[in-house]
Amino acid sequence: MRRSRACCGACVPESRRRLFFALWPDAALRTAIALAARAAARAAGVSGKRVHDERLHLTLLFLGDLDAPSEARALQAAAAVRAPGFELVLDQAGSFYRSKVLWIGTRQAPAALTGLSQALRAALDSAGVAFDRKALAPHVTCYRDIRPPLRAVAIEPLTWGAREFALVHSAPGARGTAQYHVVSQWSLQDVPMHTVKTGQPGKVPE
Repeated sequence: MRRSRACCGACVPESRRRLFFALWPDAALRTAIALAARAAARAAGVSGKRVHDERLHLTLLFLGDLDAPSEARALQAAAAVRAPGFELVLDQAGSFYRSKVLWIGTRQAPAALTGLSQALRAALDSAGVAFDRKALAPHVTCYRDIRPPLRAVAIEPLTWGAREFALVHSAPGARGTAQYHVVSQWSLQDVPMHTVKTGQPGKVPE
């Protein structure tokens, strides 16, 4: 599907897709993150809509709705990025008051994570691709529409060995939800990067 989600997915031309760059955890880490979020929510008496385990990710950079030429430039820009792999320690749970989401995150983002985000921004700027310029706030959204808010609390640390990053398409799904699929992935290493996975695998439900 070539349509992006916006205004319930009905008002964006078919030639545009909603895209973002992300770190995508493996199945074992997704399960561990989900369990940590449930434990934190239960301990604090927080209720809300749980994000499906297979949708859990850490957004590096949100691009928004791009046309096909802009998407192609974004892919080329990402392939030119050079960045090392790193260890990310997820050691706290908390919430964003305004957006009402419960997240699992880190008290100290590694310099390599910040460097990857900055490298992507620079590459996209050079390629003339627009993106959301909000500062990086590393977190994995685990619940939506929560109540009451959760003040940041420590959790048992989870180590995320980040060895690749992905470009992800958010497509409109049933009942106003979104479905994710990975468009392409690139390895994190100290030499010129190469695409390690392309295409559009099965969609991930809400």
